[in-house]
Amino acid sequence: MGKFKLKKALGENGLSLVEVLASFVILTLLLTTFLMMFIQSAKVNKASEHIIDATYIAQTEMENIYALSKTTKNGAKEATIKGLGYTNGSKENGWIVFEKKYNSNVLIKVKLQNKKGNMDRVLVEVRGIPDDNLQAQMENVVVWRAD
Repeated sequence: MGKFKLKKALGENGLSLVEVLASFVILTLLLTTFLMMFIQSAKVNKASEHIIDATYIAQTEMENIYALSKTTKNGAKEATIKGLGYTNGSKENGWIVFEKKYNSNVLIKVKLQNKKGNMDRVLVEVRGIPDDNLQAQMENVVVWRAD
């Protein structure tokens, strides 16, 4: 019992330098892990936002083409799509390809492939500029008004 009082009197009941350093290292590891999780979460959120935006653009363009197909004759479909702001109308591997720059970062491609009579396979692609990576794609079959 005498030794206990002696240690207390000398002030040796605190933390040693090794214990302080060990707790600092553990705390640093925990904080680094949480920080990395937050950074990764922010990256995933940003990527998801780009995908959602691109999908919205593709869906809007597909709906515009579908709405026009109800009032446009099959023979006038190319002129009607160009009326939406698309250019070209070049032919690639059985597709008629139209392009429109949506903004400085996005290019929209609409591809038409005639299936039968007044039915066309329509493919809307949203691509990045300048790397031309595919961000979103939608496909549908559109029936144009009979000539």
